[in-house]
Amino acid sequence: MTSRLNALVVVTTLMTLGHHVDHVIRGNHIGWPFAQALTPFTLSLAVYPAVIAGFYLTRRGQAGPLYWAVLWGAMTLLAASVHLPLSEQSETMSHIINPYPSPIVGWIAFLWLTGLVVVALLTCVTAARVWSQQRREISMSRSSVRSDLT
Repeated sequence: MTSRLNALVVVTTLMTLGHHVDHVIRGNHIGWPFAQALTPFTLSLAVYPAVIAGFYLTRRGQAGPLYWAVLWGAMTLLAASVHLPLSEQSETMSHIINPYPSPIVGWIAFLWLTGLVVVALLTCVTAARVWSQQRREISMSRSSVRSDLT
């Protein structure tokens, strides 16, 4: 894993944590363990064990950029599907801004979410590019070995 991808994974994870804290402070669109229901919020909490497992498996050479591309791609899709106004249950901009007594704090929370989606997508794309580059290098190496044998 490249140092840039590693840094993006850490930043994206911290931004995700900040957004989860925002949910808890606002008290809306939350789920287990803060409310009885299983919700997309609950599902999104799985990112933390997935990140820990990813770092562990990456250090052991058992996971790599494809793992991170799939994880952050899935998290980006989850965040976008929940926050875009697609249904009455969607968490729209007003659901983020209005619960705060100060609109400035609400706007900061909304901008944080927007930044999170952008950084998560950037992490996904960067991981996919690193994976693709590694695949090309392996392929080129194998074809070089084959041509040396013939």
